[in-house]
Amino acid sequence: TEKKPDDDSFNDPTDAAMWRSTDGRHWIRVGQVSAADRIFELSTTGRFVVAVGRRSQSTVTWRSTDSGATWTEGPELADDCCSVPRVLNGRVVVALLPVDRSDATVSTTDITSGSWTSTRPAALRGYRPESAAVIGASIVTFGWTLKVDGDALLQDDRPRAFASSDGLSWAPATFPTPWTGNAPTSIAQRGNQLVVVLGPLDSLNGPPAALNPTVWLGTGPG
Repeated sequence: TEKKPDDDSFNDPTDAAMWRSTDGRHWIRVGQVSAADRIFELSTTGRFVVAVGRRSQSTVTWRSTDSGATWTEGPELADDCCSVPRVLNGRVVVALLPVDRSDATVSTTDITSGSWTSTRPAALRGYRPESAAVIGASIVTFGWTLKVDGDALLQDDRPRAFASSDGLSWAPATFPTPWTGNAPTSIAQRGNQLVVVLGPLDSLNGPPAALNPTVWLGTGPG
């Protein structure tokens, strides 16, 4: 076992680490990456390998130009709760719902930039993103529209999904009927054939009604 790099007892019990291999059999730990609580995703974008993760109360990005041997840390995005970061077309896209308002905020950063830009797209007003996935050439966020109950508390209303090709402009995504609020747990693509396995979303109102996973077959960019 290895000692946790930081002493914060409220963080995850272990810290994230990166490993690299040239043959899939022999792996070497990358030691230059700063301690992180979790790595959400690795993605290759041109000459870059991009990682996005979480440390304490921030979303953090790293990039590598030598196949993951060394890494440069990018800017942090302060987030005390609910970010769902994904890498798309050379940009890191984060959709989150601050607890003090009911509109989703989308924050983006270019992998070589030194800052984040945050917007509140009109299409995502009154919406709580719960999960996000890159499907084909778009990022798709899965979540719920919101309503206020008799005690003035926010409640989930109905499942909705929105898609974007750049993280800036969003439009409703159309799925097979009936779609009951599932989100991707696994995605596979070969050529232009796409297979998506979906599982239930978490809800503010308790366990979701549909617990069974579903499988969708479709097409994506070749």
